[in-house]
Formats: sequence, structure tokens, C-alpha cells
Amino acid sequence: MVFDWIWLIPAFILGLVVGLFVAGALAARRLAEAHADNNKLKEMALSVKGPAHARETNNKLLIPPPMIGDQTAAKWAMTHYAGRPTLGAGYADDPQYGVWFEITKKMYAAGAGDLGVFRHFQFKDLAALERKFTAMLFMLLDVGIREKTVAKLAEVHKDLDITPREYAVVINALYSILQEYKMPQNVLDTVAKAGAALKPVIVRSASVA
Repeated sequence: MVFDWIWLIPAFILGLVVGLFVAGALAARRLAEAHADNNKLKEMALSVKGPAHARETNNKLLIPPPMIGDQTAAKWAMTHYAGRPTLGAGYADDPQYGVWFEITKKMYAAGAGDLGVFRHFQFKDLAALERKFTAMLFMLLDVGIREKTVAKLAEVHKDLDITPREYAVVINALYSILQEYKMPQNVLDTVAKAGAALKPVIVRSASVA
């Protein structure tokens, strides 16, 4: 009988080893499945809150564009004013910005009448300045102003030494011209709001009126 039990011991050990191997394999499989499920959850999260979402949260919309019906004011004006008689000097409509380029040119002409403002135009490419301002105005009224735009404006204007009075001359000239064109009130309100919000980053704090 002892002899019979001795032969059973190896069989018992073999069974134990096989059992442990199967249990280990099942555990590894479950761990792999859990890891795969976790990766799927991460992919789903990234698809909802991925890089695009991160960019938006880091570049918040500060001033939304004014809407006229289902169009932004920028695009609405290009159509609305397309058939108008030419005003003042009769600037032709710009193919990219339409009436907004005309408005900008009028604003620069009005601003140049002020000696303080005019000093910023001297020895500069006036056409390029007008083009850049038109693009900025169009952006404000088409997609709004975001945090990164404000940072960029601060960088561009940091060495220009624009005084509070000079800034007011330009903003008031723009506002008056928009009134001349009978722009809707929400357009006037947005320009006024943007003018007040952007003043601290465009006007140098050390400047005097």
C-alpha cells in the first residue's frame, strides 16, 4: 500500500503544477483584457477631449462676433454693402474684405489728421498697415477675439509707444465711420467693447495722454 501511495505523489504534484499554470494563464488573460479595455477608454476620452479640446480651453473666446441673422457681421456687410454707391473717395471694394477695407482706409485718413497718430504712419508702408488692420477688424466681426489674439497684439504693439489720446482718436474715428455706414447697433457695441478690452495691451502704461 505504501508503494501505491508513492506513485500517487508525482501525479499529485503534476496536477498541482498544471492547475497553477492554468490559473496563471487565466489571470494573465484577464489582466491583458483589462489593459485593453483601459486603453479603449483612454482612446474614447481622447476622441472627445483630445488635442482640439485642449487648444480651445487654452485659447478661450473673449469677445464673440456679432451676428446679423445667421451670418457674422463681417460676412453680412460684404453682401449688404456690395451694391451701394461708392462713398467719399470712392474706394473700390476689396475682393477679400469688401466694404471693411474701405472703412479702414477712411479711418486711417481720419487718424492721419492728428499729429500724434500721424507719427506712427511716417516712414511706414501705409498700404500694409491698412491691410493688417482690415484683417484684424474682419476677424473681430467674423470669429471674435481669443486669448492668443490678445497676446499677439500685445507683442506687435509693445514698442510703438501709443498714448491713450492717440488710441482714443483712432477708436473714435472707427466708431464714427461705422455710424456713417449705418452699421447695426450690435456691431457698434462689439467694436466699442473690443476697443476698451484691447486698450491695456496696445497703449503703453508709461505713455501720457
